[in-house]
Parts: sequence; C-alpha cells; structure tokens
Amino acid sequence: MAEELTNPIVLSDGEIEVIVEDIQAPVGEPAIDISGDQALLAVIPGGSIAAPDPGNTAVQASGDNATVLNLGEISGDLNGISSTGNNFRLLNIGTIQSNSRAVDLSDGDGSFVINTGTILGTGNQRNGTLYVDGTVDDLALLNTGLIDAGEENLGDAVSVQVGATDDPSNDNINITNSGLLQGRGDGPNVFANGGRLAANGSSGLRFFNGSGQPEATVTGSVTNRGTITAEVNVGFLGGLVVEDGVAFDGQINNSGLISGPRTGLYIGNADHDLSIINSGQIDSGSRAVNLDGDNVTLFNQGSILGTGNQRNGTVYLDGTADDITVNNQGLVDAGEGNLGDAISVQVGATGDAISDDIDIVNSGLLQGRGDGPDVFANGGRVAGNGSSGLRFFNGSGAAEATVTGSVVNRGTITAEVNVGFLGGLVVEDGVAFDGRIFNGGLISGPRNGLYIGNADHDLSIINSGQIDSGSRAVNLDGDNVTLFNQGSILGTGNQRNGTVYLDGTADNITVNNQGAVDAGVAGSGISVQVGAANGLGDGLDDLELSADIFNSGVITGRGDSNVPAGIRLFVGSGLTEATFNGDITNALGGVIASEQQAGILIEAGVIFDGLITNSGTISGGNGFAIDAEGALGSLDILNEGTLHGEVRLGSGDDRFLQLSTDGVVVSGGLGNDDITGGSGDDLLNGGGDDDLLTGGLGIDTFQFEGNAGNDIVTDFSINDDILDLNSIFDSLPDVLGAATQVGNDTLIDLGNDSSVLLVGVDANALTSNNFVLA
Repeated sequence: MAEELTNPIVLSDGEIEVIVEDIQAPVGEPAIDISGDQALLAVIPGGSIAAPDPGNTAVQASGDNATVLNLGEISGDLNGISSTGNNFRLLNIGTIQSNSRAVDLSDGDGSFVINTGTILGTGNQRNGTLYVDGTVDDLALLNTGLIDAGEENLGDAVSVQVGATDDPSNDNINITNSGLLQGRGDGPNVFANGGRLAANGSSGLRFFNGSGQPEATVTGSVTNRGTITAEVNVGFLGGLVVEDGVAFDGQINNSGLISGPRTGLYIGNADHDLSIINSGQIDSGSRAVNLDGDNVTLFNQGSILGTGNQRNGTVYLDGTADDITVNNQGLVDAGEGNLGDAISVQVGATGDAISDDIDIVNSGLLQGRGDGPDVFANGGRVAGNGSSGLRFFNGSGAAEATVTGSVVNRGTITAEVNVGFLGGLVVEDGVAFDGRIFNGGLISGPRNGLYIGNADHDLSIINSGQIDSGSRAVNLDGDNVTLFNQGSILGTGNQRNGTVYLDGTADNITVNNQGAVDAGVAGSGISVQVGAANGLGDGLDDLELSADIFNSGVITGRGDSNVPAGIRLFVGSGLTEATFNGDITNALGGVIASEQQAGILIEAGVIFDGLITNSGTISGGNGFAIDAEGALGSLDILNEGTLHGEVRLGSGDDRFLQLSTDGVVVSGGLGNDDITGGSGDDLLNGGGDDDLLTGGLGIDTFQFEGNAGNDIVTDFSINDDILDLNSIFDSLPDVLGAATQVGNDTLIDLGNDSSVLLVGVDANALTSNNFVLA
C-alpha cells in the first residue's frame, strides 16, 4: 500500500531525494516538486511514485540542471514526469507510465534523456508518450529500451512539436533509438476528413508544426539502430513522420527498421535541408518512403520494401517536391506478390506544374511488382499504381507537367508488368522530361524496357549498358529526344514493331547507335511509325514525324514476324500517307541488317523527305538492302559502302548515287528518278516515268520494261555496257529498227510512249553484245 503524501516533496538547490518505498501524490499536486537547481531524485528498485488522481503529475521538475534516476516506477494520470527547466537529465532503467503523457519535456533547453527501461502509455496519449515541446532546444534522447503508447491506446511513441508561438524553430533535437518506438492506434480516431486529429498521431516518431506559422524548422538528427513502428493505416501517419510544414535541417540515419502499415518514413512538404541514410530496412504495406517538399537526399544502402500493395511507389516523390536526390545502392522493391512501382515520381501538383531538380541514381536494384488488370485496364493505368521499376507521372491536373533532372543507372531497373506502356523505366504521357537519362547497367521489362511518353521534352538518353524487353526495349513518344546508344538494346522476345520504336507523335528525335540494337527473336531493329491518327487531339491527325537515325554500330532485325527489317518506316494506323522528315546515316563500320526482310524498309504511304547515306553495310535477308517500293516523296540515297541486296526506290522523284567500287542493283519505281552507279558492275532500272541513268565505270546493265517512260542513259559504253530489253524486244533487228540517231545521241522507241536516249552513242555502233533480248 503506497504512502499518500499530505504535501509534495520539494527539492531545493542541490538537494537529493531517494525513494525506496511506494509513495502517492497528494490530490491535485505532484508527489515530487524539483524546484531547485542541481537537485537529484533517485527511485531505486522497489520504490515507486504515483499520481493517480485525474490531471495530476507524479514528478514536476522546474529547476535547472535537475536529474532524475529511475530504477523503480513512476506513474501519473496526466504526466509521469514533466520538466520545464534547463539541462534536465533523465536516466530511466525502470518504468515511467501515464494515462496521457509519460514524459513531458514542455520547456527548457539542454535536456538529456536516456531510456533503457520502459516508457509506457496506459491510456490514450496526448501526442507522444514522450513529448518534446516547441520551446525546447538542444535535446538528446537515447532509447535502448521501450517507448510504447500502449496496446489498444492512441498516440505516438515520441512526438516532437516543432516551434511555438513567436519561436518557429527547435534547434539541435537529436534522437537516437536502439530499442523500440511503438506508436499505437488506427482508424477515424486518428485521421479523419483528410487530416490528423488534434493531439494525436499514432506514429512511432512524429515531428509536427506547433508554431502557428506555415513552416517551422527543426535542426538535428534521428539515428535508428532499433525499430520505429506504428499500427496506423490512415493518412500520412506511420513509422517516422515529419509532417507538412516542418522543415527538417539535418540527418536521418537508419540501420535498423522503420515500418508502418500505411507509411514507413514520411517527409512532408517544407523547405528542408535533409539527408536520409538507410543501411537497414524501411518497409510498409502501402508506401515505404514518402518524400514531399524541397532539398532532400535519400541515400539507400539497405532495403526499402513493400509488404503489401503499394499506392504508387515504394519510394514516392510528391509533386510538391523539388531538389530531391534518391541514390540507391541497395534494394528498393515493391515486394513479391504485391503491386507497385519501386520508385514513383509525381510530376507537378495543382497550381505547380514543374518538379525541379529530381535526380535518381541507382547502382542497386529497383524492382517493380505486379501485372494484369489490377495494373492496367480499359486502355489506361489503374489509378495509384504503375508496377514499374521507376515511373514518372503527371499529377498537376494540367495537360503537361515538366520534370527537370536526371536518372543515372549503373545497377538494375526492372519490372514484372506486361501490359500497357508500363515497364522498367517509364515517363508517362503528359510528363516533359528536361534532362538526362544515363544507363550503364540494366533497364528491363517484359512489355517495355524504357518508355518515354508524349510530351515536349528536352531529353538526352545515353546507354552504355543494356536495355531489353520481351516486347519493346525502347519506346520514344513526344518531341526533342536524343537516344545515344553505346551499349546494347535487345529484344528478349518477339518485338511489337521495333526494338527501338518511334511513335507517330514524335518529332525532333535523334537516334545515334554506336552499339547494338538487336530484335533478338523477331521484329525490326528500329521501327518508326510516321504520323498518328488524332495525334494532335480533337480529331486532328499528326501527319508528320521528324527524326534522324545515325548508326555506326549494328542494327539487326530478326525472325520472320512483326516486319523484321533492320530499320522500318511505316504509316500510322488510320492514315493513308504521312511525311518523314530526316536522314538515315549508316557510317563507316556500321551494319544495318535483317535476317528475312530488307535492311531498310520504307513502306507504302511514307513521304520520305531526307537523305539515306551508307558508308557501312546494309544487308537484307529477302534480297533487298533498301526497299522503298510504294514510298512517296523524294528519296535521296548516297551509297559509298556495301549493299548486300538490291535497292528498290519509291514512287517519287528519287535520287541514287553509288560512290563505292561494288556493283549495285537499283530499281527506280515510279517518279522521275536520277540513278547513278559507281565503278562496279551495276544493274540500273529506272522503272516508270522519266528517269536519268548513269552507270559509271564497270560493265553496267540498264534494264527497261513496259511503260518505262522516257529515260536517258548519260554514259552508255558501246564496249562495256548492256541494255536489257528482254521484256520489250525479241530480236536485234527489232531494236535497231526502233533506234533513231538524234544528233550525237541514239533514241530507242520502247513503245507505249516510252523511250531511252543513249547520250553520245552512234546507233550504227550498237551490236548484239550490247543487248539482252527475249
């Protein structure tokens, strides 16, 4: 039976009080009143101090440099211990508990609290079981024991009010945990109507703004080697929470466990100067790490894990965030069997359509999880989920939002998702990326490796590692993107269209390949959709695409399905024709090849406005190095390399110039073509309309068929060259009978309003050696 005091025990300056028995406070007054400076209270094992009457405090310390050493038990209805003095010292090896707040540091600077015992809530806690007021500076809290709001109660384990009226900062608040910080409670008594209920947070460790100003600042650190956790599964609350309006200037270092069902680590919207270093584990059933605000660096060498379906990312950057760096050297994983991105970046927020200086560096593993209709359905991503390794999405409410910054990958970014546009690294439609993506590791996904959506970018992509996919390794939409490949871009399954694919909405795209682009199983190496139906919105078609393709590496189409050309240009679905503005350049040492299609294929309806230059090798497995039959516009081809296969020009006014010593076979098609061979043995066929043919050196063959038009051969050699008239004339007399001398030239009438003019050739000099006849 505790002895009930008639008056508080008052400790004056320098006094020492040792409690060896059970004592109880007088009603309405504390049991111990430490009003003097340099006083010491000790509670030894077997001793206890209680203040059970409503609203009472067991130990009140107002003097400076007071010390409380507890090896027994201290309990109070309102507070176990309340301190307002400077340089307060608390060493708890026993138990301190309260129905409302076990340890109340409500004022004073320079306090030092060490807990190796238990600090416990025995009822719903007002804020924290251990509470730090907004007037407190220079606090050190070291917990190696238990701080627990109490089973079936509501409250934070530790709650720090940042700032107070006229004092919007707390300086040097340093919290070190090697034990357990346990927040308690959940549901509408904790978070309702979009906000936290006053005086409660139910988090393991929580910082909140108590200054009355929009923003208050805390300086200091949190070091966790133990466990910081909570039960709360609503709102932004969780394991460790820095609420909106609290600017954290300092460091959070975790080598233990930070965990929460809703949020593991939450950093709210404010102007921080914060470094987060994780070498332990941060996890959550919904979002492991949430970063709002500005000037935050997250450095992960440990594990950041989803333990349930993640709402957006396991690491999530809010649209209010600017100047954020995430550097992962460990593991960020949405969790096996779950749904979610590894890292998700919301670009922009309402009224703020820009996220500035977002830099993601990975040399570890970013693993997105999930697949199927829970991820992508009815032509769109299911809200709140993406299941990609790294994903940027528009959260501004505007048609387009902009992110500036970079992604640097030297590790692995990957996903399981095999639907829609989702995949390894995804920049969704409506997100303009101004910056750089550098890959020296692996970016991979079953559906997409790297997806860049439709927006007005200013983006450079540099790959010296590997980007691969079972369906499409690289997808480029939008404008102003440069892809520079020194590594490998590979198909690991049948590619839908290209291994590198340029969408019909794209403009001002440059693809510079110095490495390997290889379809792997089946499909084209690079595929360009020219134009897009309704590509401009509101029913307006996008009828033009501008792009340049430069190759000094190897581009390979594979297999016999999905139009497996080396490079393929085709008109978008729903259109009859569209214009490609740009050049295709195959440099010295470059190879563009296909196993069973043309090396370069330009399909019907493509209006080609540019130049194809080959100084390397172009090879077609179907017999055509370059096949532009049906293409429109003026096709210009300059070849000073090697062509394995024929060249088939389009139906416009095309030009072909051969500068290499190899022989070449060129068919002109429709249009008034200008075809020039080189020093090898060439076969030139102008096709229909009025063509200009020049054989150059070597033994050249000029081939003409019905409806050939009125063609001119500029350099026919009586001694070396041949006219192939097999489809028109049966005998030499027939040919010579159709030949007329026109000045210094010979004109041969081919019938059907067609002819060939041999410049500088005497008709009488023609012999059977100059013809191939039926």
